Formats: sequence, C-alpha cells, structure tokens
Amino acid sequence: MNLEYYVEHCRSCDSYLSEVARKEGVCSDCGSEFSVTQRKYAIENPDVYLSIMQKMDGETCTVLEAADGLVDGEILEVYGVFAVTDCGIECLNHFYAIGSSDLGDPDWVRHMSEKTWVVPTDFEKALERARAVHGFS
Repeated sequence: MNLEYYVEHCRSCDSYLSEVARKEGVCSDCGSEFSVTQRKYAIENPDVYLSIMQKMDGETCTVLEAADGLVDGEILEVYGVFAVTDCGIECLNHFYAIGSSDLGDPDWVRHMSEKTWVVPTDFEKALERARAVHGFS
C-alpha cells in the first residue's frame, strides 16, 4: 500500500480528498467518514500501520485499513486482531475496547476466551503487553 495515496484518497469512492476533507475526516464526494487521527498516526509510525494482518474472515488488510474509523488510540503493537494502544487494548475487527484503567482486572483472559471471535493466545499476548505499557505488573 502506498501510504501517501491512502491518506490523500477516500477508501469508499477513491476520490482525491481536499485539504479540508483531510482535516474534517469526511469525503466531500461521497460523505464517507474516516479517521484523521489514525491516518496521522500511520504517517508517524508506518511500520506498524502498514503491516499486514489477517481479518476474521480470512482476508488480509493493513493495520491502517482495519483501524481507520474503528480504533481511537495510537496503535503501538498488534497481536492478531488486538491492538495495544495508548488507550489500552482495541480490537481491529469489532467495536471492542478495554481502557487502560481496566487492564488490571484478573478476569480478562477468562472473559475473552468465552467469545467465539477471539483467538485466546493473541488476546493474552496483547493483554500482557498492554499491562506492561500501561504500568501494570
């Protein structure tokens, strides 16, 4: 993926985004919304954002494509569909997030293992790393 092209074009209609549209996060041609913040983070950390991940349906995409419009925090590392962010853990294929203040809860592994869409080993790695990043032992 060409990062510059991705940042300057709408994912939905592929039209060029004006400077105003890139600042507001809405394509002026089709009205699709996108994350200005995630695109900014991608420019600052292309290695993480341009890495390829496998979605739950077996298709692949870049982390940026998955995060755009779904993730709020800056992505630091990715484990499967789980992103360790400056906010905690955010999922790259569901609207599911665990805030940094909740990372210390001892029941997360059990709770997440009960979900059919979770690969437990990916979640455990993300949780371990997020706890380290956010100051939990």
